[in-house]
Amino acid sequence: EGEEPLATVPDEVLTPFEKKIGMLLAYFAPHTPVYIELSNLVGEKELEALTERTAPHQELLRFRFEQELGLHTSESAVAEDMLRDIGRAVHKTRFKAQFL
Repeated sequence: EGEEPLATVPDEVLTPFEKKIGMLLAYFAPHTPVYIELSNLVGEKELEALTERTAPHQELLRFRFEQELGLHTSESAVAEDMLRDIGRAVHKTRFKAQFL
């Protein structure tokens, strides 16, 4: 028998940006440094909306975060990488909005 394909949330359901945020929301509790940094990056209202949007996929997103950990890294290293990517995306979106 072949291997089962890894379960993923389809891109039509959540964007890659939303998936990264969802993985962090699924893994880190509110009031943790990672959660607070995430809230600072995207804003409290946006984070609430994303929490609702990603909630149905929380178990899968948590699993995906744990897969990212693998054997060669730590929670904080993966979270820092994701937060850096999210920060870049937010900055890029805000920068583009200045010229619209």
